[in-house]
Amino acid sequence: MGLALVAQVAACASVQAREQRGDAQVCPPGAVFYGDGMVAASLPDAVKQALTAAREQARGAASGRLSDYMADQPWQPHVSVIYGVTPEKAAPAWQALQAYLPAQEGVPMSFGGLQYWDDPKGNKTTLVVNILEPQQVLTHLHDRLAQAAQIGSRFAYHPHTTLTYLQLGTRFDAQQEAAIQEPLRGVTWQAETFYLTDPCGIPLQTAAVGAPALPHP
Repeated sequence: MGLALVAQVAACASVQAREQRGDAQVCPPGAVFYGDGMVAASLPDAVKQALTAAREQARGAASGRLSDYMADQPWQPHVSVIYGVTPEKAAPAWQALQAYLPAQEGVPMSFGGLQYWDDPKGNKTTLVVNILEPQQVLTHLHDRLAQAAQIGSRFAYHPHTTLTYLQLGTRFDAQQEAAIQEPLRGVTWQAETFYLTDPCGIPLQTAAVGAPALPHP
């Protein structure tokens, strides 16, 4: 493993150590503690703005039915490919990402419908918007990374973006759902870069779709 990636793995381990010690400041201001690192697809600013507008609609419609989960954390819109990238899994995950992306072209994406993911154990409902990707590049990439880095999951991979967390069992009516989805209608984009983060969601490495593979750092 090269020195640059060794430093990045050490950065992941440092974040986890602060969390395990119970430090008051685990992540830098403005960052979100996810527990582990992840690989995610980049989002253009216009897409982030559309998601922000949809989130504001959802939180306004919730009217006192928002969950306290992550209420004190800033919101970072993203489309994750895989979670659970612990320090020892960062190198194989990055290498698998680098091996897969050069063979791909731009990855067309758009927004699908809303879904409610109930979590009785966590006493919350997660409101997500589905990500449509006809070529299933995200799904194939998830499977490649999971195999290469030996990352397991309790759930099948489902491309999405989380809008907000609601009190368990909360649902919106059809009119409210239409208002939430309005900023997302007709929004399309191509994912051209993917990135590996530390447990605070801070990018450590970025790889471009269709670009020649970089040498291992």
